[in-house]
Amino acid sequence: MLARAHRRLAHRYGAGTASALSLVVGGALVAASTAGAVTVYDGVTGRSGVQRLDRPALRLGKRLRSPAVDRTAGAIADAFGPVGMPVLTLASGAALTLRRGTGLPLGFVAAAGGGPLLMTLLGKRIVVPRSPSWSERV
Repeated sequence: MLARAHRRLAHRYGAGTASALSLVVGGALVAASTAGAVTVYDGVTGRSGVQRLDRPALRLGKRLRSPAVDRTAGAIADAFGPVGMPVLTLASGAALTLRRGTGLPLGFVAAAGGGPLLMTLLGKRIVVPRSPSWSERV
């Protein structure tokens, strides 16, 4: 259904316009979802940052920690986090740009990377002050 609607828009207004419109609508949905997640987070956190129901899960997570698990989790986070995923994304965007001969894929890569980054930065300003201390985070 969505693909059919997108095809109709692309046929009527052009692929670039239809893609840009899809990006705007998708961005609005993601922003609304982020606002909803912040509202839910506010509902489950107390003055101390962790509600009573979260404490047993936090204690269990802390018991499961070990130097080996911490190193493994850190390596996975480094490989697929701030280094690996941007490299993979940029390589994919560059390959699609070269293959299609248009800059549209790079525009989507920029929007796909910049939008979540902006929402993360804004969300952290709201959430982090009420989060558990760094030593207690799992």
